Amino acid sequence: MRKVAVLIGAGLVAVLALGASASQIQNGKGGEGPGKLLGSHTVRIETTGKIDFDDVEAPCGFNEAVALQSYGDTAFAGPSDLNGGAILNECGYFSVKGYSSPNFLAFNCGAVLGDGEIPTVSEFVTFSSEVTNLSLKIGSAASPGGLVTFLAYGSEGGQARYVHVGPDMRTVRFSIPVQQLEIWSDNACTLVLDDFSWD
Repeated sequence: MRKVAVLIGAGLVAVLALGASASQIQNGKGGEGPGKLLGSHTVRIETTGKIDFDDVEAPCGFNEAVALQSYGDTAFAGPSDLNGGAILNECGYFSVKGYSSPNFLAFNCGAVLGDGEIPTVSEFVTFSSEVTNLSLKIGSAASPGGLVTFLAYGSEGGQARYVHVGPDMRTVRFSIPVQQLEIWSDNACTLVLDDFSWD
């Protein structure tokens, strides 16, 4: 599997939060000690019709990650600039099935990221141009039965999807061209997204 280097988009924030000097910060998954950087705001990779989050090395826990802000030319944002989901490895034991191993975009409203932010279940995904036949997978073993709302927007208007999550990943599909996707839940605190695909 091809691995690529990842960069942190707000290096100063990580330095302050981790108490490390700038010289200790490494790209991607670093070494041991307080200077290690695990996770990234920005993944510089070419995406052609899919995002599975598997092109980078990711940490097991939220405390070693930061919220994702961009993956290739697709933007990700939570309710604030540094809030929202983080790429984690399956070693974090989310107990879901049916995703592409080993990584996914993870959320937990009770966790704290490495820079002090909260990975809440509220995410905006913005594509660089409209995409068609968009689909993605969602699952949660910790919030079974929780309702997640998806709102897709594009040149043909909007489309909503409502999904009750469980440990088996469910596929969500959209039949309109999509430029932006909004995802949130009032009662699913912990969940993962994976395997975005489009034409």
